[in-house]
Amino acid sequence: MDDFEVAVERLRQVKARAQYYRLLRGSLEAVLKARLGDREVGTLRGQPVITYRRSMRVSVSLSLLRARYPEAARDCEDIAEVRTFVLLG
Repeated sequence: MDDFEVAVERLRQVKARAQYYRLLRGSLEAVLKARLGDREVGTLRGQPVITYRRSMRVSVSLSLLRARYPEAARDCEDIAEVRTFVLLG
């Protein structure tokens, strides 16, 4: 990878900047959510600019499925090979 040193260093810079923006985004969203309180729509000069709506989500609890129906859980397993890219250092 010696011939790709510039790409590796640039990736490090991009990842650091992305982390900064993830944290900044989270902070800004937290401030706005706190300001909204229980309201679902936030406005600027009378125009809606943000929403924070409630909704219901249905999901399957894998731990509960495995505890109650272990055979069914095994029958539904999907095993696949994956590759994980990690920037070291």
